[in-house]
Amino acid sequence: MKLTYKPFLFLFVSICCCFCNDRREKQGPVQAVDEEIILSVGNIQLTAYELKKNFGLFKKKNKQPLTETEIKKWVDEYTMRSYFLADAEAKGFYQRSDLVNAVETMENFILSQNGGPLEQQLLKDIRPGTKMTPELKKDLLDRYYKGIRTRSGVTIDQNVLQAVEASLQRSGPVHQLAKSEFKDLLSNDILYFTTAEGKKIHVSLEKFIDYYNALPIQQYLVNTGSVTTYLYKISSASYIQKDADRLGITNDPKFRLDKKNYMNSLVYRKYEEEFLKDTASRREKFIQLSQQYERKGTVDYTKFM
Repeated sequence: MKLTYKPFLFLFVSICCCFCNDRREKQGPVQAVDEEIILSVGNIQLTAYELKKNFGLFKKKNKQPLTETEIKKWVDEYTMRSYFLADAEAKGFYQRSDLVNAVETMENFILSQNGGPLEQQLLKDIRPGTKMTPELKKDLLDRYYKGIRTRSGVTIDQNVLQAVEASLQRSGPVHQLAKSEFKDLLSNDILYFTTAEGKKIHVSLEKFIDYYNALPIQQYLVNTGSVTTYLYKISSASYIQKDADRLGITNDPKFRLDKKNYMNSLVYRKYEEEFLKDTASRREKFIQLSQQYERKGTVDYTKFM
């Protein structure tokens, strides 16, 4: 099934692919994550791991070996970025519902993806000595997801689902649903389920469209089968999150720092849109913030330098 990617999410997708690959390693000692704080401005603290990860992604995007000038420029930008993040934190960016929801959506996407960290951990927990065959793997995972559907009591409104199917037949496969196609149905519920915490949830067609259109990576919607896949993802999210917490996946240092790094990237982009219109305003804002935070004595980058 063809996937579509949102370009601005390269950072977190790349990071989490690395995370999944790290968990698949069969040989060699597990390397500790360097959580030493090397750069702090205000309430923003950045670790050696985050520096290494971001610089690694920067190098990966450049096909040619980096010059000393390019490296220095990147370091200066990374330092400047920390001041902007500190100002964004002081302005409440980290509590913005759109950013918090985006991070939660991406976290659940990573946890629920095929071959992702949760499935890897679930398959590791089978009886010692059991040979893992493709058939056994499929059976175990099918039973796991079927159990979630049973516990959630998930119900899909077939009338609304068929309306989506009719639209797909007219348009062909899509990776963005147009609300104009469903003007009279947007407020109708397409999904009903109970969360792992026992909360009853109704999802309108409009909310489903918003959810699907905002996904960072999507399968094309082709028919009722592909739509149902995403409806099941919504209904299983709280159960997957709970199991990931129980298994210690979300407390894994790499997972935590990658999630934090992703939130920082979203906050920075939003802050950039609102406060850093051009190079001049960027430099002016940095000078203002550097004086402000250094005057307060809340800057420490001695280990970074």
